[in-house]
Amino acid sequence: MKKTSSEEYTVPSGLTYLAALSWRFLAIAGVIAVFIFLIMYLKTVIIPFLVALLITALLYPLMKFLMKKGVKKPLAVAISIVSMIVIVSGLGFLVASQIRGAYPDLQARGTVIFENTRQTLSNEPFNISEQEIDGYVEDVTKYAQENSSTLASGALSFGSAAVHFVTGAFLVLFAVIFMLLDGRNIWRW
Repeated sequence: MKKTSSEEYTVPSGLTYLAALSWRFLAIAGVIAVFIFLIMYLKTVIIPFLVALLITALLYPLMKFLMKKGVKKPLAVAISIVSMIVIVSGLGFLVASQIRGAYPDLQARGTVIFENTRQTLSNEPFNISEQEIDGYVEDVTKYAQENSSTLASGALSFGSAAVHFVTGAFLVLFAVIFMLLDGRNIWRW
């Protein structure tokens, strides 16, 4: 610090500049932290809205194509959304049918793997008898029965997640409909 003629101390200009810069960085970090907190707090609304933006961007060209062919806008939106639902449902059905078709083979493989594991554990170097293995299986079954309340709370948690998913899906559908119908005016508002 420099002494002036009146015996006062002055702050160097570099330190003043760094102090002003650090306050700006703190303000920016605070705004970012509040923004992240709001996103986490409002994730039930924000995530479906972002998904709706993506779906709208994917359906918009189809809607515009239908409108160029002379289809009215509300009908073009309905056709676009219904076609998306049909395609996604068809893909889900295809995956489910593939899993259902492979289930017997998967079950047979699981049984073979279980028996091979029992055989391996009963041989050298493990030398675990089949009675001991059966005892371990009974212990696991007993543990599951004793802790059924914990397993039930896990099932309730899954049910809660399913409710959140369905709510999010309806929010996505609602947002997509309105963004396709009147997207430009939504952004102006």
